[in-house]
Amino acid sequence: MSHLAFLFRDYLRVQEFGRKAHVLETRLFPPRVRMDSRLAHFLAKEIQPSAVELSARLRPVMEHGWMYLTARQYNLIALLKRLTDRLQGFDFLRLNWRDANLIDGMRRIESLFLMLHQNPDLVDSILEALRVFFDKRHEEKEEVVRASSLVLEILAEDFTLPSLYNCIVGLNIMKYRRMLTLADLIHEGAGDIVDSLTFDCEDQVRSRMDAYVEDALQSMKKEHEQLQEARRINSYVTVDEQDRPETAVLRQLYASAEPRSPSDFDADQGNLVLFLSRLLRGYDRIFSPLLGGTYPLEGGEKVTVFSRSFFETDFARLRMVADKLETGPFHFSSFPLSRYLQIKAARLGTVGNETQGTELILEGVGCLVDIGKTLVKVLGARSSGGGGSSGPETPLQGKAFSLPAENRKLQTRSFLSGKTVIEALGVAVSVCFTMGLLFQDDFLALFLGKERKLLADLHARLRLMENLLEPESFQSLSALYL
Repeated sequence: MSHLAFLFRDYLRVQEFGRKAHVLETRLFPPRVRMDSRLAHFLAKEIQPSAVELSARLRPVMEHGWMYLTARQYNLIALLKRLTDRLQGFDFLRLNWRDANLIDGMRRIESLFLMLHQNPDLVDSILEALRVFFDKRHEEKEEVVRASSLVLEILAEDFTLPSLYNCIVGLNIMKYRRMLTLADLIHEGAGDIVDSLTFDCEDQVRSRMDAYVEDALQSMKKEHEQLQEARRINSYVTVDEQDRPETAVLRQLYASAEPRSPSDFDADQGNLVLFLSRLLRGYDRIFSPLLGGTYPLEGGEKVTVFSRSFFETDFARLRMVADKLETGPFHFSSFPLSRYLQIKAARLGTVGNETQGTELILEGVGCLVDIGKTLVKVLGARSSGGGGSSGPETPLQGKAFSLPAENRKLQTRSFLSGKTVIEALGVAVSVCFTMGLLFQDDFLALFLGKERKLLADLHARLRLMENLLEPESFQSLSALYL
C-alpha cells in the first residue's frame, strides 16, 4: 500500500488501535508503524510464564480428559496445549521488533492462535471443557478459576493490555501497512477445524483409551446379562413404592392349602410356624403334580411337564421343613413376621425355640426360592430358544426346546384351572418369589435393587461410550443394551 493510501485510509485507525491496545507506535512524518518496544518484555515475562503454568495444568487433561470430555472438547484443549508449548519454547527477547516481516517468524504460533479463534465460540468452549474436567475430577474451585484466567490471558483480546491477541494483529498491521482485525487473518470458509469424532491424543493415551473401551464393553456385556436375569426374576413379582410385595397370589395359595380349615392370611402371620407350614403344604399340594407328576388338561388328557426326578429333591426338602415346623417343640404362641425380620437382620436376638424356628423358616423360604430360580432358568431358556421338544430332562442344558403342551389349558379344582401350562408355571414362580420377598430372602432382595443399579450403570457407561465410539458403533451398542 502506498504511503498516501495508508495515510488517508488507515493511519488514524491504526494509530487509535495502537494507543488502545498498547502494541503499536505510530508517527505521522514520515508515516511509520512500529511495534511497541516493551512487547518483548511483556511476551517473555508475562505470556511465557503463563504459558508454562497453563501447559502444566493442561497435562492431566491430555492424560485423562477423554474420560470426561467429548472429542471436540478434548481436541480444543489439545490445540491450546500445543500453543502453550510453542509459546514457552520461543525466544521473544532476540527478535528484531523493528522488522516489518517479524510475524513471518512467528507463523507456527500465529497458526495455532488463529485456529483457536476460527469460530467466536471456541474460547467459551475451552473454558466449558475445563470446567467439566475439573468438576468431574472434584478439583477445588480455585483450580478452575486459575486455569480459566490463564486461558483468557493467552487467548482473549483485552483480558490484559497489551495482549498476545493484539500483538498478533499488530504484527500483521505492521507487515501489510493497513488496518486489520483478527477476523481478517482467518481464512474464510475453512469450516470447523476441530475434529469432533476422533481424539487427537498421543499413542500411549490412545492405548489406554483402547484398553478402557475393550474392558468397558466386556463389563457392559456382563452387566447386561445380569440385568436380563434381574428383569426376568423381577417380572414375576409386583412391589409397591416401598418395595413391599403384592401378596394376592399368596392369598390364593393360602386359601387353597387346606380349603376346609379356617385361615386368615394376615392374622396367621402372627405365628410364622403355622403360617409358613401352611404355605409350604399349599405349594406342595397345588404345584407338585405340575412340577413332578401329571396334570389334567381340558379335554381329559394329561400332561407330564417334568419328569418326577427333576424337582424331587426340592419337594423332599420342602416336605421335611413342613414336617419339622408342624411337629417340632415350638411352644410360643406368637412369632410374628416383624420379629422374624428383625432377628434375620441381627437387630434382635432369639429367645427359646426361636433359633430353631428361624432356621427352619430360612430353610423353607430358601427351598421355595430355589424352585423359583430353577423354573426361571427353564422358562428363560425356552423363551430364548424355540424349536421342538427335547423332553422334560433337557431344559437346563442350554438347548432350544419347548415344554410339553405349553399352550394347553389345565383342568383342575385349584386356582390354576383355565390357565395354560406356561401361565401355571409363571404362577409357580410368582408364589416362590413373592414368598421370598415377603420374608426378605437375601437373593431376591439383591435382585430387587440390582435391576435399578445395573440399568443406571449401563446408562452411565453408555454416556461415556458416546464420546469414545464412532456414532454408528454407539448407536448399535445403545440398541443392543437399552
